[in-house]
Amino acid sequence: RTVLTGSASDRDGTIYARAWRKVSGPAGGDISDSLSLTPTIFNLQQGTYTYQLVVRDNNNQETTDNVVINVGAPLV
Repeated sequence: RTVLTGSASDRDGTIYARAWRKVSGPAGGDISDSLSLTPTIFNLQQGTYTYQLVVRDNNNQETTDNVVINVGAPLV
């Protein structure tokens, strides 16, 4: 498991909504709380995952940023 860390601010208003979503990757990689800025990602399998933080302000302006997680083979 790992923890994602995001942040959001708006110079001319307020943040209306934010959410993490899995964009790509193997099975697993579940998000503990997609509305949190610091969700735990668990049930990871070997492979490459991409997660996206989507933030929307009170003027309905939206911005996104991606995080890539590479999970290697387990150590024996």
